[in-house]
Amino acid sequence: MKNFKKLLLIAVAALSFVACSNDDDDDVVKTTTPSVSQFVGTVTAAGSSMSDIALTTSCKDNVCTIVLSQVTFSAQMPKMDLTMQNVPYTVSGTDTILNGENISATYTMNGNTGDLSQFGYSVPSLTGTINGNGISLNVSVNSNYGQMALEYQGTRN
Repeated sequence: MKNFKKLLLIAVAALSFVACSNDDDDDVVKTTTPSVSQFVGTVTAAGSSMSDIALTTSCKDNVCTIVLSQVTFSAQMPKMDLTMQNVPYTVSGTDTILNGENISATYTMNGNTGDLSQFGYSVPSLTGTINGNGISLNVSVNSNYGQMALEYQGTRN
């Protein structure tokens, strides 16, 4: 019986060492805190420009959410907050490179939020760069009236 207890103790100790090995498996969930940046700049769309437009980026897990505050695509359209979600990004040196297709876009206007597609708008592509001083965005917007480009140039706020 003493031999059995010793054998059992050795087996448990051996299993403990195996269970605690440092094998660097990817079974550990890694979380990161979103990186949030704020900018102020100019939006150009459909031949007109709007200055002092706030833009906020929140980036985490290789995707960014970009919010343009109080922007419009044309003089006939009311101002809204435009949110573009799940925009893929990569980092190259000190630059964050934004490059995505078929971007999910929502609006908030007068306290109501909805999908931009309900007005016939879609965002087939978005490219841009965030660097130490600012941001540059090129957003392709499709509508029932055709395709237009929305450009944003801003500096860190």
